[in-house]
Parts: sequence; structure tokens; C-alpha cells
Amino acid sequence: TNGVYNVGSAAVPDCLLRNRVAIMRAITVKSVNGASVTVIEGSGADKFGTAAALRCVYMSRGVLDGFTLQGVSDVLGAGAYVADGTVIHCIVTNNAALFGGGVAGGRLVGSVVWANRARMGGAGLCDVSAHNCVVAGNEGSGSVGCSLYNSVIWGNTTPFDEGGLPLEMVHCLADTYTPRDEYVGVITGDPRFADAAGGDFRLRFDSPCRDAGDNAYVLDAADLAGGARIINGTVDMGAYESQVVSLPPAVAGLSPTNALITVSEGASAAMAVFEDPDAAARGMSNVAWFVDGALRQTTPAVGTNAVLSAFTLKTDSSTVQGVASQECVVRAVALDRQGLSSSAVWTVRVANVPVSQTVTFGALPAKVIGDADFAPGA
Repeated sequence: TNGVYNVGSAAVPDCLLRNRVAIMRAITVKSVNGASVTVIEGSGADKFGTAAALRCVYMSRGVLDGFTLQGVSDVLGAGAYVADGTVIHCIVTNNAALFGGGVAGGRLVGSVVWANRARMGGAGLCDVSAHNCVVAGNEGSGSVGCSLYNSVIWGNTTPFDEGGLPLEMVHCLADTYTPRDEYVGVITGDPRFADAAGGDFRLRFDSPCRDAGDNAYVLDAADLAGGARIINGTVDMGAYESQVVSLPPAVAGLSPTNALITVSEGASAAMAVFEDPDAAARGMSNVAWFVDGALRQTTPAVGTNAVLSAFTLKTDSSTVQGVASQECVVRAVALDRQGLSSSAVWTVRVANVPVSQTVTFGALPAKVIGDADFAPGA
């Protein structure tokens, strides 16, 4: 049940360290309510490098599902040493080891490994097969000698140990990498997490990791938060699936239909969302407009519901609705009468060119999305 498990230990054959939990049979050890409220804790930082050092979990078989693993070891795999078996839907943090500060060995699925450290290699992962994981903010290399699928390796001291580059890397995001035949569909850049510094590795609506994975490497039906693993037909990279569906309940159309707009500095760009006339039973009841996450305008219900909501982005640098010579994200969030939300998103590039230039629309597809769990302004 919920709580912190930090008493008791188990010795296993051929292992110098004792372990808080040892799984050596083909069983599943699963928390009741998930990793956010169920913690297996090791010996603590003050025991690092001593005979009293105690790792969180040792596995030679079986499955560990839904725990936070935090503690300290001084050899290999502080959070979990997995000779064989699977760790799924876990948060592995604040651990330290010589190798594999977070997890060493085995298979890791739908998990977050962050803020761990290693003195020699693999502050996050060592010799792990990782599917839909986040390895971030670890002190040392993110991974050494791993196979990585649909995962994000970002914000570690270095992404990989030069002496143990990924054996295979398929549809992942990494800070940097050197192309190899074994690396397919790898991208670089900012994954746009909700709050990486605070340990929130959910994807923002504008994350390049959304719908960028490969379904062939999906090993779990749900993500780390318990949501559906695949939305919109293609899995996301990382541990959390963006719960944003492609069929919005309220917004049926938008103008302009393109998601990329280029407008001259000092000029204005008009955008609008409108209700599907065939969906009057749902109807838009309120539309909020955001520019780079800041609320700029609200269209209240007109009668029973609103049919149309329009917004004008002013790009003069003296206004509060836009900033000259930069790129803005404009988002309209519409609520229907059942309280579900949907969104339309445009990217507006403000060019430093004469005002007289005509506004042009890019070739990107329109982004009309619904996201019932979205917090406006986030």
C-alpha cells in the first residue's frame, strides 16, 4: 500500500550488498497506487561507500511495477540491479553508485530515471534495455552500454559514456549523438517537458516527442501516469503519453487553417475558432486565448453557447499581445457545455520587415486538438 518502505534487508548469493527488496522468482511485485505514493528507500547518503550501504532492489527474475526507488549503493545499480527481469512504471531518483547510479541491467519500461549519479559510468542507466523512458538530470553520463527505444536522454552531464555508446537507439531524443547504422529516427533538441527542474517529465503540447516514437517497441498498455500509452495512432517518446486527442469535442474549425503564420513587425494577424454546426449538442461555451502561455482574451458564452471566437495578435513591440522579431505560440482553448476542452494552436513568426508586407501562411498542417487534462496557461 502507500508509504515509504525503508526497513529490513535481504542478502542474495554472489552479491556484496544487501538489498531492501530482492525478487528471485517469476512473480510481479506491484504497488497499489503507483510510484508517486509508494517508495522503496535504500540506506541513505550517509552510508555511501560503507559496509552498511543498501540498494533498493535486486532482481534475478520477475517484474517490479509502480515504485519510486531512492537510496544509495557503492558498486552497481543503486536504485535497482536487475540480473534478469523487468522494472516498469517506476521513478528512480537520488541514487549513487560506481556504475549505474539509477538502474543496472535488465529491462526498463515506462519509467523516469533522474537526479542520480555515478562515479565512473552510467549515472542513469548501465547495460539496460529501455523502452519509453526518460533519463534526465543525472550527474554523469545518461547511459552506458544500453539499448534505447522511444526514450528521451536529455539534460545529463553527458548523454552517453564514450566507452559505452548505445548499442541501439530507435526513435529517441538525445542532446547530441554521433549517427550510426544502429541509430534510427533519433532527434535532438529540447523535449519541452512540463517542468524538468521540478521532476515533471510530462510533455508539453508543443513537444517534438509527441507522436514521434515507434509502436513496434511499445511494451506497456499504459504510461507512467496510468493514461493510454498510444494516442493519435503513434506512441510518444518518453514515459508519459500526451493525453491529447485529435478529435476535439468543441472546436470544429479554425482560421487560418495553417499552423504556421508569418507576419510583418507592427502588423496584426487575425485568428478564429468556430463551432461545428452539426455538434450543437456540445457547443463551445467559453474560449480563452493565450500567447506564449499568458491569457490575453476570453470570449464568454453568447446565449447558450458561442459559435465563433476571434483574436487579433498585435505584433508591435509596444503592445502586450506580441513581441517583435520573435516566434510566438497562440493557443485557443475552448470548453464545451460538458466541461471538456479542445485547442487550436498556431505558431506566429514575427518578421523584421516592412508593415506593408502581406501576411503569409505556411505549409504546416493545422493543429486542432482536444486535451481534457490541459491546464490553461500552463
